[in-house]
Amino acid sequence: LAHDAAAAGLSVRTVLGDMCDLARHASLPAPELIVCAGDTLTHLASLDEVARLIHDAAKSLASGGHLVLTFRDYSTARVGPDRFIPVRSDAGRIFTCFLEFGPTHVTVHDLVHTRDASSSAWSMSVSVFEKVRISPAFVRAQFFSAGLTLVHDDLTAGLATIVARRQLPASS
Repeated sequence: LAHDAAAAGLSVRTVLGDMCDLARHASLPAPELIVCAGDTLTHLASLDEVARLIHDAAKSLASGGHLVLTFRDYSTARVGPDRFIPVRSDAGRIFTCFLEFGPTHVTVHDLVHTRDASSSAWSMSVSVFEKVRISPAFVRAQFFSAGLTLVHDDLTAGLATIVARRQLPASS
């Protein structure tokens, strides 16, 4: 990111660290943009951590700055065959995930079948991890309670994209 931004003539400061330490990393000058993209938010331990991150971001943003969040909407549990999601496949690999919904978290089972080119035998590897169930309504409520103004709200193919803006100070 830093390399690509510099090549494009943009001023971007990248930080390697725990996103829950956002307030410590967002030093002066205050950032004009904070982005948490992909499904990163769902890897936090709880909704309390998600709320804390949003509030820390709101406090850290420059006036008029934006907070952009994208995340999988796990608010509605998938049932039956809908819990199986084909992620990607080609001639040598099949990646599928299976979801189990609990009250506060979803357990994700990643199944990767890989074909050995020399023997044509298939092998399977499995990993399991939990994600916190976040709903767009929860994020909107956190934006509101943190004093942010919603400027974009979209849910496409299960991926929520929500953007909020920190208000400019009132004119005197």
